[in-house]
Amino acid sequence: MGQIVTLVEEGNPLGFLPLFLIGLMLASGLTSALQQYVLQRVSESAVRETRHRLLHKIIRLPIAEYDTRPLGDLLSRVGNDTSMLRDSFFRCLHALFSGVLTIAGATVGMLIVDPVLFLVAAVTVLASLSLVVALGRLIRSASSEVQHTTGQLTDTADQALRGIRVLRAGNATAQIESKLFLIADAAWSAGIHLARVSTYIAPVSIIATQVAFIATLGLGGLRVANQSLTLAGFTTFLLFLFMLVSPLSQIFEAISSLNRALGSYGRIRAITELRSEPDLASSYEAANDRQKNCPQSAAPEGPENAIEFHKVSFQYVQRATDAESPQGFSGNQIDSISFIVPTGSRVAFVGPSGAGKSTILQLIVRLYEPTAGEITYFGTDHTSVSRVHVRQYISYVEQDVHLFSGTLRENLTIFTPEASDEACLKALEAVNLKPLVDRSGSGLDLEIGDDGVSLSGGERQRLAVARALLADRPIILLDESTANLDGRNEQFLRDSIDLLGAEKTLVVVAHRLSTVTNSDIIFVVDSGRIVARGTHQHLLRNNDLYRELASYQLLA
Repeated sequence: MGQIVTLVEEGNPLGFLPLFLIGLMLASGLTSALQQYVLQRVSESAVRETRHRLLHKIIRLPIAEYDTRPLGDLLSRVGNDTSMLRDSFFRCLHALFSGVLTIAGATVGMLIVDPVLFLVAAVTVLASLSLVVALGRLIRSASSEVQHTTGQLTDTADQALRGIRVLRAGNATAQIESKLFLIADAAWSAGIHLARVSTYIAPVSIIATQVAFIATLGLGGLRVANQSLTLAGFTTFLLFLFMLVSPLSQIFEAISSLNRALGSYGRIRAITELRSEPDLASSYEAANDRQKNCPQSAAPEGPENAIEFHKVSFQYVQRATDAESPQGFSGNQIDSISFIVPTGSRVAFVGPSGAGKSTILQLIVRLYEPTAGEITYFGTDHTSVSRVHVRQYISYVEQDVHLFSGTLRENLTIFTPEASDEACLKALEAVNLKPLVDRSGSGLDLEIGDDGVSLSGGERQRLAVARALLADRPIILLDESTANLDGRNEQFLRDSIDLLGAEKTLVVVAHRLSTVTNSDIIFVVDSGRIVARGTHQHLLRNNDLYRELASYQLLA
């Protein structure tokens, strides 16, 4: 441009210079488009890797972590926080690869044209940059609060939607709506605070640019007047300074975006630095290899006892690992209990609610580790065998059945993806669910909805039992497996369990004593202790608590 001004002043022809400038502009546009795509791709790839690491950690956390953390907040970190990182990463890359190169080129050009003018402009820009960096700390704190309240909103909305039938039936829609609005308002307030802090960045950028231009015009005009600088040189310097406006704004905004992302990064790091459940493989490939090397369908030959508890104690402890974690649980749940489950036997645990029966099953499947005592599996101490190995022996049906959004087949074969249709139908028939397949036009591909919403409570329970039967593992743990069944289907399920009794080790938790009266041994649990053990008839004669439970159910 300086050459064009000089040629115009001297009255000389411009030649190919205008065409050359047009070519440069076109090349700049194409390069900018290519750069935009490459940087966006790099940003998406970086966030993809972050999400993989975060999901890898979330899915492998110890069970106690899920007890003390809102699940919606964990999901918010996967979605909102990683998206914030992606946007910030793109802005920073864009500022780095386009803005920095432009600034470097313009800086060299201004130094060559007039070092004095450059010094004046540089002082102004550096002063504004220092102010932007100082504001970054406020932005980082405000951004962290925004992401935290967004996580709370996500968690509360998730709970409300999962319990929408309960809320609607109990006329509690307005109450939960008010709660959601309160959290949404808190998120809005946090967002407004972040916006208020972030708005300081734009004025600083604009003022810095204007001050630099005014100082350059004033001093540059004087230097042109006293012939220390030519008009062409002054014009070139102004053009270089003008080139700085856009990249400087990008850098200032990138600094602001980076500080917002640091708040999200802190929340992500708080999860990725947590300890994973021991024994879980560090990769999907390693996990698959480990499962293939673990026996899955047959119990070890020789040991007479499948499971033994030796003075086992357990308590839920508070697990507040960062400032955002809610208060955890505390207090003894299992207190120095000992028992033996012989291989191939049928054992039951009964007792009042809250006695610790379900906790015993969760200790057997090693969702939790005992705080004292020893558990052995086929004669091997729990500290000498991995959780992955232990779980290859066990099928576990929880008290609160969880089904996954998808088809009947997908839910049935989640533990045994290689299972044939014939094996699936046999398992469903054993729990009287085959009529569900027969009357649906989709067969095993019947969609059951989110958490099996299209199934009744009893059908959900029976599907979970069928899933355990299909896995065909030597130990089956059933926690209140007949809780949602009518008399007819309860009998179907009891018959199916009886068929397994000769070849499987069954450990059953039940409130309905009628389902466990034929157990080989029944343990009566109260306040975390085993207070009695024996057969149904023995306990009726010798234990007051069992007799009381039986009388309530007309079994005494």
